[in-house]
Amino acid sequence: MGPLPVPPLTHCTSRHALWRFLFAALAVLFIQVRCGAQEAPPLEDPALIKAAGSATITGDFYDFTTDGSIPVAARRPPSLIRLIITPTVTLGGRVDLPFNIVLSSRETSTITPPVHDASLTQFLLNQANSFGISPKFGWAQFNLGSHTPKFSELSIGDAQLFGIGADLRPGKFHVAVSAGVAQRAVQTDTVAFTRGAYARHIYAATVGYGTEESEVALNVVRARDDPASIRELRSQLIVAPDSADPSYRDTTYTRNPLMPTPQEGFVATLSARIPIVEGLNVAAEAGAGLFTRDMNSADIGERAATLNTLMRQRISSRADGAGKVSVALKKETWGVDVTALYIGPGYVTLGYPYMQSDRLEFTVAPTARLFDSVLTVAGTFGHRTSNLAQSSGATTRQILISANIDALIADGLTLATAYSNFGLTTDVSNDTFRIRSIAQSFSLTPTWALPTDVIVHTITASFALDDYNDLNPITGAQSSNRTRTILGSYAAAFLTIPLTASATGTYLTNDLPIGALTVQSVSFGLGYRLFNGKVAPGLTITHTRSRPADATADSELGIRLSAIWRITSRLRLTVAASTNDYTYGSSHSGGSFRENLLRTALGWQF
Repeated sequence: MGPLPVPPLTHCTSRHALWRFLFAALAVLFIQVRCGAQEAPPLEDPALIKAAGSATITGDFYDFTTDGSIPVAARRPPSLIRLIITPTVTLGGRVDLPFNIVLSSRETSTITPPVHDASLTQFLLNQANSFGISPKFGWAQFNLGSHTPKFSELSIGDAQLFGIGADLRPGKFHVAVSAGVAQRAVQTDTVAFTRGAYARHIYAATVGYGTEESEVALNVVRARDDPASIRELRSQLIVAPDSADPSYRDTTYTRNPLMPTPQEGFVATLSARIPIVEGLNVAAEAGAGLFTRDMNSADIGERAATLNTLMRQRISSRADGAGKVSVALKKETWGVDVTALYIGPGYVTLGYPYMQSDRLEFTVAPTARLFDSVLTVAGTFGHRTSNLAQSSGATTRQILISANIDALIADGLTLATAYSNFGLTTDVSNDTFRIRSIAQSFSLTPTWALPTDVIVHTITASFALDDYNDLNPITGAQSSNRTRTILGSYAAAFLTIPLTASATGTYLTNDLPIGALTVQSVSFGLGYRLFNGKVAPGLTITHTRSRPADATADSELGIRLSAIWRITSRLRLTVAASTNDYTYGSSHSGGSFRENLLRTALGWQF
């Protein structure tokens, strides 16, 4: 095996832009390290300016080669550089200036489509990046740049904004506001066949009274896409209304199917956390919202005059509500959480982009520590109903069951057991469209730690069973499958020398209607510490054989070399180089590919 090739660096704009970015990042980190390593002359007031935090720069370099006989593509970009800086500067012990900086050299957004030749604004609005500062003066904190307001579970808490905000907590009062861009504008690209995205603006506020244990708050969120943020594209549609005269044509224009749909919404919720007695707490929230799926649709008219004061109502608009109640009882050795949640089909808060609407669920989650914590039991039992309005087919019902049991059998011997059952059914009476599926999972994992004067032995075994049955009369025969996994591992930590060793073996079978898939894997690892633990190299070798039904086995060999170097007590360098050779069996006529990956990280705590 030859040395790992380092692929050429690229950037979304140009090669030179990446080198400028990398040079600037290294310069910043080098200056900070030099300043920290050299003893600076003491200030007249040592507490006047203080800085604490971390700075890390990482680099991933990937190379992919194939023999050309199989249609396999690279799974990573050729290079990716990230800079993460999270310092907090304190001025005079009274003013805190926390910074949050995360910069990536490559377009890695998953919220919006990728942007080629991104401008500075598009770069900063990419949610894979973050650039913000949050000055704090006593009970007042302000947010400038990237920040994520977290108000409540039904209003906003998972949308990163690039804008401004304030969080004020004078006494028992709490007032917070935020405004910014939650989604950047991306023009539709008909050549690359990628869908565009409108710029989305969010304005949020909360007003509350109470303490950390008990508080009542009113939360308001207004979100709106900007229809003018991208250029509208239309498709030409030619219609021949007169079949007797082919020369007569009528040309019309429609919105290009790749054009996004502008949306807007308004949500107001009332949330509360109330301690009843010691160990018993109640949390509740009720909300009402307006949501428009398409801002291009026609207005409703005078019938919605009252709602128009909050948000312009259209034929694609809908008003709905949501609510959640949670009761938590915590005792010394046991407890239980009971939760009820309802989210109406028309309730959409754009402050939680991935919130699933149109569902009703109830869950009970008990926990117990028995026999002086020798036995710990935790579980969840619930029922979920989705698609209540039957707007996308039939209503589905799902049973939610999970349980975990951890037991201390003897000194050094523990046993962990987990079980889950998720069943899904529909209420359609026609058997042709009825859906019934049951997914069960069970695992049993004993672990034995055996210390001696020379070596600490750790032995782990695991058996897992995953069973999925689809009872749909049409697709059931093609969807049901069962997976059985047996795993065993051994780890040894030497006490007289700084050496660790490990070995792991896995055997997996997946029974499918088309045949069984068998996977066998073995892995060996070594680790050592040099120079009083300042340098820790490691080696891992993994070999895997995957045998599909009626085919010879695929073979995969992976080798990974790693090293951690503690340059100083605050400066650490991590390097990991790996290569993966994959050779197909008869399923792809012996084709092969190789992946090489070099990962580096230089981090400094200051």
